[in-house]
Amino acid sequence: MQPHFFAGQLLTDDDLQALTNYTVTKHRLHNRYVVGSGVSCGLAITCHPCGNGKVIVQPGYAIDCCGNEIHVPCPVELDINAMVRDLNFKRLGHDCGDPCAEPMKNTNSVKSKTERKRNQECADLADRYCLYLRYCEQPTDPITPYTQDETCATTCQPSRIREGFSFELRCPEEEDCPPSLFDRICCCIGDLGEAEFRAQEMDRVNRHVLQAKTGLQAFNQNQSVQFTDEDVELVNSVQKQLAEDASLFQNIQNETIIVDDVNTGAVPVLTEKVLRRSLDNIQTLGSVIVRWDLTSEQEKLILLKKHEGLGNEIEETRTSLLNITPIVGKQAPKFLKSPIELAAADTIVNITQEFIKSGLSNDQQLSIQTSLYAHSVVSSTVFNNEINDFLMNFKNWLLRKMLKCPPTTECCLVEEVECLVIPTGDQFSAVTIAATDTLVRAFIRYLIDCICSALIPPCPTCEDPAVKLACLEIKDCKIDNICNLERTFLLTEHNLRYWLPFLHGFGEILEKICCEFSKKFDKPILDFQVDDKASLRVNPNPLFFVSGQQISKFMAAQSVFPNILRLTGLPADSVSPVINFSNSIGNIAVSQRQFTGQFEQQDKLRAVADTGNMTLARILEQPQAKAAIQMAAEKHLSTIEKQLESVTAESLKLVEEIQERSSARIRDLEEDVSKRVTTSRLASTKVIKDLQNSLDEQMEVNETLVTRLDKLEKDAKK
Repeated sequence: MQPHFFAGQLLTDDDLQALTNYTVTKHRLHNRYVVGSGVSCGLAITCHPCGNGKVIVQPGYAIDCCGNEIHVPCPVELDINAMVRDLNFKRLGHDCGDPCAEPMKNTNSVKSKTERKRNQECADLADRYCLYLRYCEQPTDPITPYTQDETCATTCQPSRIREGFSFELRCPEEEDCPPSLFDRICCCIGDLGEAEFRAQEMDRVNRHVLQAKTGLQAFNQNQSVQFTDEDVELVNSVQKQLAEDASLFQNIQNETIIVDDVNTGAVPVLTEKVLRRSLDNIQTLGSVIVRWDLTSEQEKLILLKKHEGLGNEIEETRTSLLNITPIVGKQAPKFLKSPIELAAADTIVNITQEFIKSGLSNDQQLSIQTSLYAHSVVSSTVFNNEINDFLMNFKNWLLRKMLKCPPTTECCLVEEVECLVIPTGDQFSAVTIAATDTLVRAFIRYLIDCICSALIPPCPTCEDPAVKLACLEIKDCKIDNICNLERTFLLTEHNLRYWLPFLHGFGEILEKICCEFSKKFDKPILDFQVDDKASLRVNPNPLFFVSGQQISKFMAAQSVFPNILRLTGLPADSVSPVINFSNSIGNIAVSQRQFTGQFEQQDKLRAVADTGNMTLARILEQPQAKAAIQMAAEKHLSTIEKQLESVTAESLKLVEEIQERSSARIRDLEEDVSKRVTTSRLASTKVIKDLQNSLDEQMEVNETLVTRLDKLEKDAKK
């Protein structure tokens, strides 16, 4: 409570003490909740010049968790061996004696059981201790209070409180980590392995649904799909790749090749990557053939005239697909573990064999499955039921996450997810698209709420007001090692400028992400149903299975990734789920137009560029960075100069060699022509005779023309 004074008020010691208490308490609260606890500067524990188990505490400043300021103005010498003896007495309840005293010979050969136990306890004590700094107060400057009534004697009262400090030695204890940002995020995500699986499956379903929107819209609006020049290129390129992979599957069927998920030898093996690529190629080529079968006969004639041999290529592709599809379908369960992917692979195999055998019937041309497959999307009863089951399981999983760690800012999110209707039919419809879109946006909103709420730090607690300074190791009553970095540092402005000279705040970026960006996922931008019958662009190559490959396996194949794991000491099993989960969340977020639309405006792009430029400029301003860049540039320039000199010398040598060869060849040709072509031989050839006759005739004509010209000039003069 803040004291308030007024004119004429009778002040007592309680009023003045209340003012002091209010000021001190306010200051301590500020230190506790704003500044924090730990060592601000100094207080380094250093070795004593004379040794003998002593250390020196350097001057410094610290704040304990209660907000008390501890100032050590000058170096303090501590006898660690004496502090160890006091610590042993507190722990065991009896004095074990000086741990560094010379052992005395005991003439009594028989010791009591209690003495032997006491000596064993003293011997088992740890030789590693931690030094703490504690705030303390001491009343001082006593004076006698003034009293008018002398009936009773009054003792002296302290008039000052001296703030000081004391040192305490403790045995090392395993300290509990304070609650952090990642604890809150882990609470929302739960089991990382399960979260990785759910996110990857949702990423696959979301890709399928986004691709299916166009086919469903075309079916509802009775729009025909077009066979384009891009399809012709796909037939040429994808067919070649599928033919190369077909040899592996054919060898497997003949039992002449091993099957493994890692290519460890020179012998070609069937890998998960090859299988995924083959399934995508089968779906791509199958949809191309369906688009060809849906094309009218008149348009086919135009395409056949434009692309020579297209008809034969289509039929060869049809035959190749019919041969390779069953073999690929049998190998899919050996590599694919996801239920969604297994159902999709089975659907691709069955639909491809059904639709490309001998053209499409009238009923097939009018079915929704054909429209979806023409837009590179497969649909079947098994696949649709698998998608619906996953959406229901994902909804229940998300509700369990929200029940354990409820959203703090998305107040209606739980109710929206609970009211979401998951389709139960075996047909792909607009309800499936709407449910998937709602779940994806709800999942993103929940993660944003979780992360942004976790960014708000809780108020710190204070159970132990002592401040750890360092830990020491004692060997033979001597200080063997001192670790000053086991302390907690205060993140003061001075320390931040000292440690991170290029650091700047990211508050505005976090504000946009947490307060503005999440609102864009409240509602979809546009419903996928539109009234006009605009032309719909077909994605001829969806790459469903290649996109489902775990990114952690791709990173593990890079040479630098294992080195990073060795450097950080992190196990690959714990890093892979984090990488895969982050990749799936990124893919889901990028698929939303709310996310990509953020960067379509030039001013926001410019702001991002300016932020990056400022960061780079601040880094390059540092002398260490300039020196490192200059050294690297000089080294690189020297390497380039050496390479240029080598290339120039080789080029000049090559030019001289070519010139010598050319000159020699010309000389040989001249000699050969001189030998083979002579005057006598030329005169005897028919061609030369004909040329001579023609030349004589032309000379006669020229003389006739000259005569006529002279005559005309004379007539003109007359």
